[in-house]
Amino acid sequence: AMEKKAEGLTEGKASQTEAAKPENAPAQRDEVDAGTAAPDDGDAQLASALAAFESDMLSRLSLLESEYCNKMTKLEINRILKSRDERESHAKKTEEVRELVQRVLTLHEIDVE
Repeated sequence: AMEKKAEGLTEGKASQTEAAKPENAPAQRDEVDAGTAAPDDGDAQLASALAAFESDMLSRLSLLESEYCNKMTKLEINRILKSRDERESHAKKTEEVRELVQRVLTLHEIDVE
């Protein structure tokens, strides 16, 4: 009887030793394999806040890019219109000068052709 009791104690100690090994304890093994414990609630809140901030900044950046493109487009259109207006103005002034020269020449009875 004493032998059986000693045998039972030895088996009990062996099974406790086996259970205490990291490879036999799933929760402990996951933490050891991952290198860290599971994130606590504060880390999750921080990660969520950072993700929200990043999303907000990306949407603001997108809006700024859109506004920039719109302004550059307007500036380019205005530049083109100004250039066209300057050419038209120059052509009009050139035509007015030609008419004045023609009048002066006509008054002096000089034919230019």
